[in-house]
Amino acid sequence: NPELTSVTDALKAYKLGEQLGTKITGAVVNRVKNKPHEMRMEDIKNMLEDTDILARIPERIEVQKSIARRKPVVLDSPKSPASREIRRLAGRIAGVEYKENRPWYRFVFR
Repeated sequence: NPELTSVTDALKAYKLGEQLGTKITGAVVNRVKNKPHEMRMEDIKNMLEDTDILARIPERIEVQKSIARRKPVVLDSPKSPASREIRRLAGRIAGVEYKENRPWYRFVFR
C-alpha cells in the first residue's frame, strides 16, 4: 500500500534482505488508489533508498471479487487494470516484453 506503515514494513524487509545478502530487484506498490493521502511514488522510492518501483498495482473491485472466488485475478478478470499491471510485472521480472493483445478496433477507435 502507498501508506507510511506499509512502506516502513517494506523498508524493514529491504534491510533484512540486505543483511542476508539478498539482491533487491525492486519494490511493488500494491492497492494504489491515487488518493491525496497516499504517499507519492517519489517519496516511497526515496524511503526505500532509491529502489526501483517495479509496478503500481491499482486497487480494484475485481481483485476483491477474485479473492472471494479463490481465483487469481489474472484468470478471473484478465482485462482488469490490476491484471494487466501484474502481467507487466511478471514480464519485467522474467525479462520478457509484455505485449497486450488488443482487439483490432482499439487501434482505430482510441
